[in-house]
Amino acid sequence: MFYDWIKAFQDYDYDLPKVGDVITRRFDVDTEELLSTSVPAFFAEGSYSTTFRIHVCGRRITVDGNPSRLNRLDNVFGIPNLDGCMRVINSLLAEYGLPPMTKCKTVKRLQDGACLLMERFSAP
Repeated sequence: MFYDWIKAFQDYDYDLPKVGDVITRRFDVDTEELLSTSVPAFFAEGSYSTTFRIHVCGRRITVDGNPSRLNRLDNVFGIPNLDGCMRVINSLLAEYGLPPMTKCKTVKRLQDGACLLMERFSAP
């Protein structure tokens, strides 16, 4: 078994830097007051046209993609454990000047009795 795709988020107790090539600013039409500034999610490039989505919003980082395919020549077989995936994700976040994520596992039961393993990341 290996990890093929991870979607995870982590909240921090401080504002994160705005990372990306585009900034969106919202203004009130009547008063011209600046209401908010945000940066849309962006895609980090990996090997063989692989992309990994990163979204920084205020104090939350959300990542979404296949860490097994990032900058690996042997990306046919995925990374077999969550620690290996986190090393790849944290390396990628460091390239953009973002703080590392840490893991925590939660197992939840679905209504039909099946198990759903949720990987959630908490602040270091």
